[in-house]
Amino acid sequence: MNSMIKQFNDSKLIQCLLFFLFAYIDFYLIKEHIFIRDDARPVLMANTLNTFLDLCNEVKYETSPILYHFVLWFINKFIHVDVFIAKLIFLIISITIIFLIVFILKIPNIYRLLILVQVPQIGL
Repeated sequence: MNSMIKQFNDSKLIQCLLFFLFAYIDFYLIKEHIFIRDDARPVLMANTLNTFLDLCNEVKYETSPILYHFVLWFINKFIHVDVFIAKLIFLIISITIIFLIVFILKIPNIYRLLILVQVPQIGL
């Protein structure tokens, strides 16, 4: 029994499977997610607020992550952020977090799995 747990914890194949499984789950959930008012507000703020100070003043009333607002606002300076772009940005952020948990953290695979299962979809 202990050797099975040791093999599970040391396996690079398990790490790859965890990454692709949770990246797929994340992609599916974001693709099927319907924007509601709370999701659309950061996009609207990114499109309407002109200065960084305006954004800082408005963000203090928000419940979504501040970094998400800043990223949307910054990208909006180069391209128009709509619902598709916002979902794409969120997907990139969440897959990056999954990558960091699975490949960068120096913990056994069983703990990686527990962390990923506790957060069904990173960020939402």
